Amino acid sequence: MSLDIDKDISVIVILYNTPLNKIENLKQFKNFRLIILEQGSPVSSKKRIKKILNFKFNYFYSKKNLGLSKGINFLLKKTKTKYCLITEPDVIIDKKSIINLKNILSLNKKFLLVSPNYHKKKDLRKFIITKNIDLSCVIFETKKLVKFNFYDEDFFFFWNDIDLIRRINNSKFQMVIANKSYAKHNMSSSSKKNIYISFLREKSFKYGELVFDYKHNNLRFIKIFRQLIQNFVGIFLSFLIMDKKKIITKFGYFFGILSFLIYMINR
Repeated sequence: MSLDIDKDISVIVILYNTPLNKIENLKQFKNFRLIILEQGSPVSSKKRIKKILNFKFNYFYSKKNLGLSKGINFLLKKTKTKYCLITEPDVIIDKKSIINLKNILSLNKKFLLVSPNYHKKKDLRKFIITKNIDLSCVIFETKKLVKFNFYDEDFFFFWNDIDLIRRINNSKFQMVIANKSYAKHNMSSSSKKNIYISFLREKSFKYGELVFDYKHNNLRFIKIFRQLIQNFVGIFLSFLIMDKKKIITKFGYFFGILSFLIYMINR
């Protein structure tokens, strides 16, 4: 079946241990150039994804989990269109809203990122300039954001959004919410949950927090060693009371701090 493809917009999505029912959501991008990176999976799911989507898309696979920052930057290098929409498998947005995002972006050269509105409120303004933005679904000019540097690859997963937003707010560029573009974000996880993924999230959060504080000159090294000891002790206390959630959190934080110390040694 022939599709009316918008040749100006690519949609890039990262999959990590993503449930198949979330893949169904990607059908909404059949009118755009869809680029997928699946990472951290022992085998490629391209054939299964192809059966679900039933339209042409570009697919890349990495057995190793590159992390969100490296994954997004990798896909940006594969993006040849003028505009690019970054989103997640659990975000619902229609074609009309995506086109409106592009139109708002083209109104002003200072607009770097434009996101949809997640709350349908009566507002006569076409857009709102904001100091904070939800990066789970944003559109931008590809070359402009590559030149600006999208995600700092020193961040594996968490804190890359906060770092990017701060850098934009300290620049000449602006972030915008398009009032007439609507999206729904089903806040359930886009990845299947297991102990390792929970551990990885906690580790990445603590590691990212310390990297963020270091890069923005807000890090006291006494904090690192205090937290290292606190979480080491916390591991044993969590085992004593058999609190599974706390065990995972304390282990994650402890190894996140160790990863940061390795990061500092290698700089």
